[in-house]
Amino acid sequence: MAASSSGSADASGFVDQMSRFFGTLETALTARLERLSALPGEISALARTVGTGGVTSHLFAASVAVIAVSLSFWLAGRMLTARGRPQPWLLALATAIIGAAWAIVLGALMGSEVEAAVARIWAVSTAGALILATVIRAVIVQDESQTDQRRIGNGHVVVATFALMAVTVQATLRLMNAGPGLHDAVSLAVGLTVTISLCLGYILNRHAVRNALLHGRTTSVMEGRLAAAWPWIAAALVATTFVLLQIAATLTGPLPGLAVLASVLFLLLSPHLDQIIALKAEAIDGEGSIFRQAARRTARSAFWFFVVCSLGVLWLSPLSVAIGLPRGLIIIRALDVAVLALAAIYLWHLVGALAERTVVVAKRPGEEPHRPATRLATLAPLITLFAQVAIVSLAALSILIALGVNAWPFVAGLSVFGLAIGFGSQSLVKDIVSGVFFLLDDAFRFGEYIETSQAKGTVERISIRSVALRHPRGALATIPYGSIGKVVNYSRDWVIDKLAFRVAFDTDPTVVRKLFKKIGQEIAADPTLGPDMLQPFKSQGVFAVDDGTLVIRAKFMARAGHQFMIRKAILAAVHKGFRENGIVPVAKFPLQSSN
Repeated sequence: MAASSSGSADASGFVDQMSRFFGTLETALTARLERLSALPGEISALARTVGTGGVTSHLFAASVAVIAVSLSFWLAGRMLTARGRPQPWLLALATAIIGAAWAIVLGALMGSEVEAAVARIWAVSTAGALILATVIRAVIVQDESQTDQRRIGNGHVVVATFALMAVTVQATLRLMNAGPGLHDAVSLAVGLTVTISLCLGYILNRHAVRNALLHGRTTSVMEGRLAAAWPWIAAALVATTFVLLQIAATLTGPLPGLAVLASVLFLLLSPHLDQIIALKAEAIDGEGSIFRQAARRTARSAFWFFVVCSLGVLWLSPLSVAIGLPRGLIIIRALDVAVLALAAIYLWHLVGALAERTVVVAKRPGEEPHRPATRLATLAPLITLFAQVAIVSLAALSILIALGVNAWPFVAGLSVFGLAIGFGSQSLVKDIVSGVFFLLDDAFRFGEYIETSQAKGTVERISIRSVALRHPRGALATIPYGSIGKVVNYSRDWVIDKLAFRVAFDTDPTVVRKLFKKIGQEIAADPTLGPDMLQPFKSQGVFAVDDGTLVIRAKFMARAGHQFMIRKAILAAVHKGFRENGIVPVAKFPLQSSN
């Protein structure tokens, strides 16, 4: 009964909160509509002010600022272009200096304080629009010959410039003492125009956006899907931002237009900035120390963490204050999580780079691509896997602790769960433990030919539970470590191959011995087969007399895995030598039954 009454109280409390929220929204919406209803009167008042000439000087100041900054930007661009194609950052820096200089000069030349403020605002806004255009084109247009990139870059420049000029118009209206209804109407019209333009632009040019994001680099399947989905994601983000802005304007008043514009543009340009970082990382990957290599690979993750943290601080900080949480605490916790996550990602890439460098160093210079791997190259993938799993586990626990969550009961629960899994799957534990000892004993490596009690073949894959053997005929056998039993390795160090030849009874063994010695010397001198022969091919004399024939044995020692090619050459040379010296080989006939 107590539980049911508590649940009913919670439900009724939630309903009361929702009712109060919708009541507040209705009241705020009514007040906003009243402000908009006063729009005709505010426009008439502004028109009367313009008609009496009170605003003419303001418009003159704004026009002078726009013309002066634009003309100076054009001249600076011509001067920098004369020395070669200017760097975007250099052009943006020159524009910022020009805008600041003209803002100071025009502010000093104008007669009144309001005129000076209008001139400064439009000078800075014009310089900001030019800098924005330079940055957007530098980020999106990586190749001037690509039509898709140019079209997308120009579209972003037009929309961003229009939005920035609209923010400047609102600031100018505020200086001209325009009414709140006019401010609200301009904000609504500009937001709706920018939202529709961006949404239609992304959807209609979705193929061009995808090609621009994937141009010039190799990507995975997931990155290709994200690039194809990004136009729809961007359109949804822009529409959601517009809706949230209108809700905020209805409930609490308009948000800062410049901050909103900067956050939206930063979010829309993030995939293109990520593409630039990825291209730089691919161009220099593998160079320098493993620490620098890991840092370059972590750069993309660091960039996206910066994007998320920036937007979170901008948008979620007011929300945290609204629900009663200290803003400083939210920012500190977010920074702690970001630092821990970036450290874990850096260690992940550092372990991967160390494993790759270890495999490269472990390979002998000039060795064949199919040569068996070294012990270090065999153990490196498994050690890397265990290390990366440990990094992820420790990072998850550290993040939980940084968020104020008591993680130790969670760790204890996982330990009990692990014990239950261990008792319930003893064969799996047996396979894993057996594999650890097989690898520590160096029983086999990648590329070696082994034989077990279950199968034989070349080691093609080694996991924490099983080993995969490729049979010479192509079949792939996966054998759990616990079922391997005895391991016979045919690819380790050296091998002695013994051959038997049946010749006629009247054959002189001395002639055969000299022939075999000559063949061994010829093969040892061969530049291809000689380095793999450790002991030359030689006769071991008469091994047996069988059914009136002499069985003569011979042997040679070769590097493991290379005896097959040497045996082929020896058999071909023996066949030729027997024919030239008149030695008659005798076939071994099967035994005849008494029937």
